[in-house]
Amino acid sequence: HEQAEHDTSFAFAGHQIDLASGEAQLVDGRQIRLTTEERRLLDLFSKHPGEILDRDFLLDALWSDGVYPSTRTIEKLVKKLRHHFEPQPDAPIHFLRLSGIRFRFQPEGESD
Repeated sequence: HEQAEHDTSFAFAGHQIDLASGEAQLVDGRQIRLTTEERRLLDLFSKHPGEILDRDFLLDALWSDGVYPSTRTIEKLVKKLRHHFEPQPDAPIHFLRLSGIRFRFQPEGESD
């Protein structure tokens, strides 16, 4: 049994993601490369599965110096992650936006 790398890779919904390299193998077999910001947000979500995280928490975690491109940056990054990983990006089940500019990552998909 291989030892897992130190939180550099994880899988959800059939996708394999290597956060160190930014390489991801999607469930459909396609290979993609994530940007640094996409990797950092995905890493943060992977450490807080199912938790409700507000935009300010995410901005502070990703840009600890308080200097970030815009307050809409998280929304833009979540949209990119949806396009990479969601079966239907316009009807997300993994990367959810909640009221009050809060977000939740559901690795197994949202169940109603």
